[in-house]
Amino acid sequence: MVNYSEKVPEEKHRILICAILGLSIKNPGRYPNPFFDKGYRINVFEWDAVTNSKGEMVAPDIILANEDRNNSIIFDCKSGKSDKDQAERYDSVEKEDLVDWGISTKNPRELTHDISFVSSFENGGKIRNTFNQWPYDFPVIQVGRSNIEKLMNDFKNEGINDIFPIDIDFKNIPKYIYPVGKKSPEHIIMDEIMRTLLHKMYKNEKSIFKIKIEEIIKDVFPYWDKIGLSTKEKILDNFDRVMNMAADSGLLEEYIDYEDKVTVFKIPNYQNTRSLQSFQSKSMKYIRKLRKDYVQKRLDADEWGSVEHH
Repeated sequence: MVNYSEKVPEEKHRILICAILGLSIKNPGRYPNPFFDKGYRINVFEWDAVTNSKGEMVAPDIILANEDRNNSIIFDCKSGKSDKDQAERYDSVEKEDLVDWGISTKNPRELTHDISFVSSFENGGKIRNTFNQWPYDFPVIQVGRSNIEKLMNDFKNEGINDIFPIDIDFKNIPKYIYPVGKKSPEHIIMDEIMRTLLHKMYKNEKSIFKIKIEEIIKDVFPYWDKIGLSTKEKILDNFDRVMNMAADSGLLEEYIDYEDKVTVFKIPNYQNTRSLQSFQSKSMKYIRKLRKDYVQKRLDADEWGSVEHH
């Protein structure tokens, strides 16, 4: 999506999720929040697989809930092609399923829901054409550079249809809501880790400084409690792997030890500004190295793909 996802395609799905989540939080910065104004709140996102009325598995990307209206909206973000089998499984989701999933509502007997598919702008036409061939009336919305629009079909709750199109500036999508995804590259993960570590180090007054990786993650993710358990486990594994890489690197091993998911800093005096600045400088150098390695891998993959194509 725009240049960002072209450079980092693994991030496209995460950014789509942030584009929808941003519409439903209180203070999204320079970004609209009409779902919040309508009373919708984040229930869960990047959720674990759950079963529909037929016992089939679905894995919603986002569920927004409005307790007062006894209404929920289930979003599936499509950064690639659509799957008819997946659409059929969503079509078999019943009110009772949502109650079993624990969706927030004041009156479970009156709980209603919509299933909506979310597309990026470069994929919207393909998804619309695909859904036109299927017997489903799911609302399909598209996140574009300057707006979020409804491509086809209406939400059952008419008040939701009224908010589209939604004017946005793509660069203002609040990506901090979900700052690192399950497939985020190492340089993006490391950047978030270092932001948190440096912030905590500047505030630290003790001679020994230790911090568990779980503490870093909870500081990085403002909505950690809304994320599905399987996604949390994947993120934790990724953070752990990247921290082990950093501790073993020639650039950062003089500053940190990392073992059993705990970071121990070797800098003797955390009030020493020069030591902190040196660590920050080396950290940025390491992140640039990870970014360069990632770009090179992308170039190599593209070159290999083009050779294979011919």
